[in-house]
Amino acid sequence: MKIAVIGAGVGGMASACRLARRGVRVEIYEKNGRVGGRLSNFQKDNFRVDTGPTLLLMPHVLRRFFSDIGRNAEDYLKLAKLEPVYRIYFEDGSQIAPSTKTMEMIEEIGRIERNGEAGYSRWLADYRRYYEIAMREFIMKNFDSPLDMLTPRGIISLLSGGALRDLYSKTGDYFSDPRVRIAFSLQSVYIGAAPTRLPAVYGLIPYVEFTEGVWYPKGGLYSIAEALEKLCLELGVRINCGKAVQRIIVKDGSASGLLLSDGTVVEADAVISNADLPYTYLHLISEANRPHFPDSKVRALKKSCSALMFYWGIEGKVGLPHHSFFLPDEYLKTFEDIFDRRVMPQKPGIYVANPCAHDPSLAPAGKSVLYVLVPVPNTASAISWKDEAPKVRKAVLERLSSHGISDLEKRIVMEKVFTPEDWKASFNVEDGATFGLSPSLFQSAGFRPPNKDRRIRNLYFVGASTHPGGGIPIVLMSAELLERRLAKDYGI
Repeated sequence: MKIAVIGAGVGGMASACRLARRGVRVEIYEKNGRVGGRLSNFQKDNFRVDTGPTLLLMPHVLRRFFSDIGRNAEDYLKLAKLEPVYRIYFEDGSQIAPSTKTMEMIEEIGRIERNGEAGYSRWLADYRRYYEIAMREFIMKNFDSPLDMLTPRGIISLLSGGALRDLYSKTGDYFSDPRVRIAFSLQSVYIGAAPTRLPAVYGLIPYVEFTEGVWYPKGGLYSIAEALEKLCLELGVRINCGKAVQRIIVKDGSASGLLLSDGTVVEADAVISNADLPYTYLHLISEANRPHFPDSKVRALKKSCSALMFYWGIEGKVGLPHHSFFLPDEYLKTFEDIFDRRVMPQKPGIYVANPCAHDPSLAPAGKSVLYVLVPVPNTASAISWKDEAPKVRKAVLERLSSHGISDLEKRIVMEKVFTPEDWKASFNVEDGATFGLSPSLFQSAGFRPPNKDRRIRNLYFVGASTHPGGGIPIVLMSAELLERRLAKDYGI
């Protein structure tokens, strides 16, 4: 059996490894010149800069993946746990540094919120239970339709897990101070959503952060992509970089191969798309071959926000921890600008990674790397990023200056700016929606597009815009679910 995979992202390579282990012949076709997809990096002037994800959660999922393939993750990656998890800087000068150490976490909350210990204890107990429910009932389970969730156990689980409430609202059950509530809900930005619009069950993200921690692989997050590439090659997977797919060939209602941009026809028994799901339907499959999913229906899918990125090489050291969030007083209102008005917030939220605080090998001696992410509207807005990016850059530097990093602009010796248009062009994500489909209630679990097309036979999906969602560990789970699906469909 031969399977053709579109895209050498985390999902595409992890799926290829799992299938190759079962004896399937797998070939990957990647339009870019290297693997990784949105888990990417670049090297310039001896700076090694991650450009996509910078936080690794749930390392046990990564270790399980390698174990399932018959390998030891430690032979491919050197993981380190960061403590504290990160630091949150509020505009009023207060700070919170979440920790996986319970007493230290209680002390952090207690500096801001009276009776924070009781609230944190209840939050831990509730989300421990939600985690178990979610993993069993919604995450590690294949769905064919939303009706698959409507079992008595599934309905009870949805209601008890707070699926019908938003994440920020749910934090009010445990804490009263807005700053503490934001500390337990800002993680929505990891998947491109607003905490006021994300189902409360996504509080599982801060739960795994504050219990299992945030991790870092030596050499940067791109080392995960390099490890997956190495494993693919060891298992006999052929990775064809610089080979863009022009069309998925559909004959008699079945995916039978690929047409590459250079005119090459690739025959296959099944096709897996690790490309952005909306892009796959709109650009790789003719509308005539998908009457069940016409352009209008695909375009109606809700997209995440985008991200404006500044990658800087800095002369000297920077007095910031590995991960920092700089949040304005009216942080929640920034999402109204992003999603409703589709304009740039006057005072945006800012995330900064300073990986050289932990791994100086990423920069020349005496220098540092800074990674700055600002959540912004996607390209469905009318914003000119040529005009707006310099304004946002100025706002970022002013905000960092207010926290004592006052000479930063003079020390920038290398710079790269990445806009929503760049996300769209570089990675074929519709509307430059950096995080894929929005994880709203009706685009989660059984409501999210499944990993198997409902009408086109032999066509499958893996990655952030299919079930169960985005983020490195969740995409690895996506690959595991796809392996189960294909094993059942083909008896492999």
